[in-house]
Amino acid sequence: MNYFTKAMYEQMQIRGYWVYPDSEQELEADQAWYAEQGRDYAEEAKKMYEYIQPLMLKHLPPDVHPQVLDGSLMTSKWPNPAEAAWISEWKAAWEAEWKRRCNEYNDRYEQIKQDLPVGAQRLRENVRFHDAQIKVFNPLDDGSVEMMLKEIGKEHETRLLYRNVNLLCAESPELIQGSLCLYEEIDWTRPNFVDFRLLLDAPGTGLHELSMSATDVTLETTIQ
Repeated sequence: MNYFTKAMYEQMQIRGYWVYPDSEQELEADQAWYAEQGRDYAEEAKKMYEYIQPLMLKHLPPDVHPQVLDGSLMTSKWPNPAEAAWISEWKAAWEAEWKRRCNEYNDRYEQIKQDLPVGAQRLRENVRFHDAQIKVFNPLDDGSVEMMLKEIGKEHETRLLYRNVNLLCAESPELIQGSLCLYEEIDWTRPNFVDFRLLLDAPGTGLHELSMSATDVTLETTIQ
C-alpha cells in the first residue's frame, strides 16, 4: 500500500481509542451502565488498553513510553494537563496526515482516471471495499483471479474477475479468504496494467496486504 498503510491504520486505532468522557458525571454514568449490564467497566477498560498498548509503544515517541507503560494514558481516567495537551497535539497531527494522504490518493486517482479501463473505473464507483469480507479468492488457470465479496449493506455477494493478472503479491495467502477489506488503492504504474491493492484484516491474526497487477477487472454478477 502506498497511501493507506498498516502503520497509518494502527495509528488510527490509537486515535480512535483516545476518546475521553466529557465530565466526571459522564464517566460515572458509563460505569453505572456497565454495572447495569452485568459488565465490569474496569476489567474491560484494562483489556482494551492491553490491546492498544503495544501499538502505542510501536508508534508513539520514546519519551511518552513511561506513561504508556504505567497506564497513565488509559481513557478510563483523565490525563494530567500536560498529557492532555500532548494527546491533543498528537491527534491533530495524525488527522492532518490522514487528510493529506486521502487527498493525495484522490488527486492521484483523478490524474490517472482517464487512462484506466472501464472496469477499474466501475470498481471505484460501485464497490464498497471498506469492511467487505472476501468470501472467495481463487486464482484461475486462465490467468485471471476471481474474488467474491460480501459488502456491507448488500444482500448479495459481488463477484469480481481480475483479468490477465501478471503480478500477484500476497503477504499471507492463506489468510486472504475470510479477511475483511479495510482500504483499497487503484494505481497506474505501467502501460496496459492496473495495480489493485488491498489492506486486509484477518480477525484474530492481524493486518496484511494483497496486490495484483491486471489488465482490467470485471464486475460480472451478484450471487444470492
